[in-house]
Amino acid sequence: YRVSEALDVIRQALAECLASGDVVKINGLGTFSIKLRAARKGRSPITGEAVTIPPKYVIHFVPGKDLSDAVEEFTDNQRRKGRII
Repeated sequence: YRVSEALDVIRQALAECLASGDVVKINGLGTFSIKLRAARKGRSPITGEAVTIPPKYVIHFVPGKDLSDAVEEFTDNQRRKGRII
């Protein structure tokens, strides 16, 4: 229960920082920022008609070295066990 409350506080602080345009770096985890995704062409899944998807801001995450290393170690272990090709 306390972990859930702590995560809610972190999520709220992260949202506020990103909404104000700040970059948030959490050592050992990674860096959060917002980026503008350009307008692009798409298709309506219902009609197949070409549509323009408007530009919008999206959250961008770059994992830190510690997180990347942990995932790489996990992947290597899974590969050795034959679970990943």
